[in-house]
Amino acid sequence: MTTTETPPIKPKRIDDVIAEIADIAANAEKDSDRLRALHMLQDRDPTSLPFAEPLNETERLDRLCRVMRGAGRARCQRAWRKLWPTSRLRIDDSPFMKDVVLSIEDEDLIRKVMGLKQLYRFFPEIVPPSGGTPNGFPYRGKEVQKEWCQRQARKILVDRQVAQSVPKEPDPEG
Repeated sequence: MTTTETPPIKPKRIDDVIAEIADIAANAEKDSDRLRALHMLQDRDPTSLPFAEPLNETERLDRLCRVMRGAGRARCQRAWRKLWPTSRLRIDDSPFMKDVVLSIEDEDLIRKVMGLKQLYRFFPEIVPPSGGTPNGFPYRGKEVQKEWCQRQARKILVDRQVAQSVPKEPDPEG
């Protein structure tokens, strides 16, 4: 007993499929086949293709940000250099990619933060609406709490400085 292998089926282009359906509709021996082929031709709507809508600028940037966040800063920098090796604009010159140096006043403010009460006093925008302690706040030891609060204060001040140093991009919609 021998088995016959069927040759692999080559994918057909959409135009070839439509031509075959039109041929079946014209030359079908059974009325049911002809009727089915005619319905397929009639229902063919070019707007019902399974392609997604084109993305606008905001959606493209959001998608790019999600990919870049997953890749990390170092890989994004290497990808920039690989994609545009002769670019005059260097990714290292971006304010997001630099270590931010805080002013003496900001450093003094960080040293003044001794606990959660001072952190909330200096940065009232981070107070949770329900009150209480923020996520990640350590409950063991005053020194550990002080270090945590000072790290949070530093993060807030760095974020503020980066936000101020980034130039605003023009709105592409208007």
